[in-house]
Amino acid sequence: MANIYINNNLISVDTSISFVSNVKFNSLTSKVYSATKIDRAYGVFISNVLLPNEYFVRWNNLSWIGATDTNSSVYLYIKSSENENELLNTDWVGPYNNSINDISWATGKCLQFMAVLRNDTSTSFPVINSINVSYLSLNNPVKFFTNTFNLGFVPKHLLLTYNAQNETDDTILKFAISGKDTANIKDYIYIDPNKIENLDHLGFYSDQIKVMIELGGVSGTNISVDEFAINISSENAIRLNQIYDSSSS
Repeated sequence: MANIYINNNLISVDTSISFVSNVKFNSLTSKVYSATKIDRAYGVFISNVLLPNEYFVRWNNLSWIGATDTNSSVYLYIKSSENENELLNTDWVGPYNNSINDISWATGKCLQFMAVLRNDTSTSFPVINSINVSYLSLNNPVKFFTNTFNLGFVPKHLLLTYNAQNETDDTILKFAISGKDTANIKDYIYIDPNKIENLDHLGFYSDQIKVMIELGGVSGTNISVDEFAINISSENAIRLNQIYDSSSS
């Protein structure tokens, strides 16, 4: 084994080694510095999608508990939509800088928040201990049931229209149908008013129909339904039209 000696800028080898003679190097004479100083740093945290209960009316407040100083800040952003797929393409709204923030404009059932933490020094950092989101909800909505109507045929499509008073963002008004003479909520299918519903897609195959109206509101809000109407189509009507067309031709 050859011995290597270092003398200033020259490395010498005391025995012959193939392809190695004298190796020169430059000594390090300047000071070593750390990486470039960071003037401002950010930390970003995004929540899971928040889903309220079935009697959700609207979101209320966004608040947080923590600590900042003159060299650090906390910014909150939110986005809201009716379902999680739409939420992916929804823009963030904010920033909210206060400890308590009004987000009553958000009426979508899905909500997500983002916390952005900023600090301007290496010795001062913002802290978030908790983030709270509140919403208005109806605990005991009132349900009304109609008589059971015997149609004599299985309906295929349904359109429900109605007139109501005092319907606002702080109220709930829902319609549902059942093919049984029952008051069991599990036997009802919720439908959208002012929209043609395909009953085959909803799994409704009965020749009877009963309507449930669900009403509710926050304290001090009164809502009432003056009237509603249902238009129904059936396979029989379609068949008669086909026979009429063929005979007229």
